[in-house]
Amino acid sequence: MGSELEFHLGVASFKVTLSEFVQVTQNLAEAAIGKRKLKDVRKRLRELIQEVRKNYDLIVEAVTPLVAIDSQEKFDDRFADARATFKKEFWQKYGDEGTSCAIVIDKMTTLNKRRAWMARLPVAKHSFKRLEYLCDRWIAVDVVLDQNMVDFRDKLSGLFDEIARLKRKNRKQAFESLRSTIDLLDIDFKAMKRSLNALEVVSSKL
Repeated sequence: MGSELEFHLGVASFKVTLSEFVQVTQNLAEAAIGKRKLKDVRKRLRELIQEVRKNYDLIVEAVTPLVAIDSQEKFDDRFADARATFKKEFWQKYGDEGTSCAIVIDKMTTLNKRRAWMARLPVAKHSFKRLEYLCDRWIAVDVVLDQNMVDFRDKLSGLFDEIARLKRKNRKQAFESLRSTIDLLDIDFKAMKRSLNALEVVSSKL
């Protein structure tokens, strides 16, 4: 099924960006922790992490109900509700709870003004440059951020619809198709969850 691969590739692209964001923020946090003069830097970095992760949290939240459908009985009982909930709530939640480019830009601007402390710390300096790149290209550009989320919504919606059509013809085959999709994205989905947990750890230390 073409929608399986498209959806998997969509999740994989989010995983890659999130993984790099985790790495650079970890490096910056390690360099700033324990330095009293950098209290404001740590605060802004923590706020930046909290803002950026919102979209990734929404993606994990959207996929989790499908991952939990691990038997034919659960598929028969839950799939229709999971599909209806996604169709009804995902885009509204993105509007209400998604990452704000304006907030990301504000935090990055503040961090940029305080970047002098990185001059003698090559790892921190390099990580900040990568963070700037990520924000400039993927995280703090409204049109890019919105398009990425539109693509994710459309791919998952298409997957839901394709499986729903198959379910009307053959429930067993529809469940098997769903599970093959989940198996395909399992590694990337788990990697995203680990990255979000890592961000939680970084935030707690700042």
